Amino acid sequence: MITFRLHLFKLPLVYALALIIVIAVINFILGLIVHFIDTTQLIWWHVLSPAVIIGIFLLCGLNTIYRQIIYKGDGRLIARHLRAKSIERLNAVPNESIALKINDEIASLCGVKPAYLFVLPDELGVNAFTVGFSEKDASIVLTWGALQAMDYPEIKAIIAQQYVHIQSRAFVEHTRLLIWCSGFLFFSQLGSLFVVKGTKRKSLVMDSKFAAIYVAWGGFIWLLGSLGVLTSRVMKFLLYVHREYRVDQQTLNFVAEEDLLHALSRIYVHTYGSQLFRVESEALAHMCFANALTEQSWFRVHAILSDRIDQLHDLHSQILKFKNNGNVIDWKKLATRFLLPTNENRVLEIFDTTNQFSIQPSPVLRFSPISFATKDAMKPLSLELRQGWQRPDVIIRAMQTATGSREVILAIFMIRQYREFIPEYAEVSRAIVEALLKLDGRIHLQIFDEALQYIDRMPNIISHHYLKKIASIIQADGEIGLLDSLLFDRVKSTQSLLEPALPVIRENCLTELVVVVDAMLHVQQIDSLMQVKVRQRILKKILKHDELSAYQRITEHEIDLGQCLQSISGLLYRQRMYLLSVIEREIWSSRIISQDELDVLELLYWRFGFESDTIVDRMLKHNSLMF
Repeated sequence: MITFRLHLFKLPLVYALALIIVIAVINFILGLIVHFIDTTQLIWWHVLSPAVIIGIFLLCGLNTIYRQIIYKGDGRLIARHLRAKSIERLNAVPNESIALKINDEIASLCGVKPAYLFVLPDELGVNAFTVGFSEKDASIVLTWGALQAMDYPEIKAIIAQQYVHIQSRAFVEHTRLLIWCSGFLFFSQLGSLFVVKGTKRKSLVMDSKFAAIYVAWGGFIWLLGSLGVLTSRVMKFLLYVHREYRVDQQTLNFVAEEDLLHALSRIYVHTYGSQLFRVESEALAHMCFANALTEQSWFRVHAILSDRIDQLHDLHSQILKFKNNGNVIDWKKLATRFLLPTNENRVLEIFDTTNQFSIQPSPVLRFSPISFATKDAMKPLSLELRQGWQRPDVIIRAMQTATGSREVILAIFMIRQYREFIPEYAEVSRAIVEALLKLDGRIHLQIFDEALQYIDRMPNIISHHYLKKIASIIQADGEIGLLDSLLFDRVKSTQSLLEPALPVIRENCLTELVVVVDAMLHVQQIDSLMQVKVRQRILKKILKHDELSAYQRITEHEIDLGQCLQSISGLLYRQRMYLLSVIEREIWSSRIISQDELDVLELLYWRFGFESDTIVDRMLKHNSLMF
């Protein structure tokens, strides 16, 4: 609140300074012209000087009064004037319903009335801003690009930052600046309007001629208003430079750091970024979540996205340092500075074990599906039947301890790798392996899931060693299946070692999409000719026509399947869902799904961030209908 009051004085001072500069520059330019015609006239004060002063005051004053009248002190009217559509609960599309739910959630956390929500339906860039004159009429405007390109946590991060502005009442200052700067931006907006109209009139030859006139005339008017644009940018720069770093830090009170990082990263990789393609983008730039103009804009108030992301990475440690600067001395931390580095993270750093459990070198895809018996190709068992299946005493005793559960998991990985052949040098319990081989192979992954619940969260060094051991088993014969990689990720997830998915654009992971499709097909109990046909049908639906030619052959070279899954996890929610729906429809619409195939599909849904229980029930019902 104190900061807001200080800005109440700072804003008029900067505005007055900007007004004086504009008058002085225009008066000087006209003075040079007048002096060239009449040398008796002074450059700084001439016959046109009174007209310049009165004209600029009238232009800025009348624009400000006009805006105040049409907005009527209501942020909703500003949003509608910007051609934003109100988001109503009764007729909201799914993306808008998510925003409404998040809006209510964060408003409840802040203890304030939920802001009104609007959407700019014609803006594909990812951005948001808040307008209004008080908390009663505060209106959050989201672009359609933000709603359709972001997941729930990312939209939450954007809306949370708008509530930071609402709590600090900074949005009121932003709205006032929007109104006051309207006079400076009048000519540039008028010129932009002509340019936009000109670029849209291309249907007829006659229209094309008029379009050229529109664009040329608009460019000339915009050039006249460029001084106002530069002045308003300098003014906003002086007021808000580096503001976003502080706002990002305050946003972490409502959302996780990872969610805000993902929101910024999503904009960073988005095709249109955060840019707004409208006449008012210049006026709105200082209010937005991210830069509404181009990255090359002079005097922009928003930091480069990569800088904000880097700042957030270091933010947590900065907060901890700040909190520890009190009078309390942390003797444990002080001692570690002088003693030998026995702390776990330091040991990990010295031995560089962070990446040793990754599958290196990358094996090739397993072309033939692993099967334990011919009946595995039959319909899958229900969850109740798998859970109630009688286990051998060796398995029951082993799963009573965390160590024994880890041995069971290793044995299942070993059996999946070598089927019924277990090499003598394998470091697994022979008794557990023999007991598992006596069971129906369709029960193994149910036992795997149960064992995961008992292995507990191990110390990092032990976790890394255990994962490295699993990785060596998986890649022992130089081949890897999709199910092996997904089970490996499940183990990593229990140890909190599964890397978070970073936002990525579809064009940057085309190879990964094709690899996962190929890996999925290698799980199927279908012949090679049918595999090729199904593959072509899937690729035609997930790739564009000009992209198909690069992926005619099935993947045979070495790959990092885990990294492929990781990359796809960073795609948009709807893109991941579309991929899974295409795979599911093209492979199993006319055939029965086997247990191995259902296990892979369930894990694939989990790996891409979806609930998997529903898909299992649906596929079991589909199988029943097929029978």
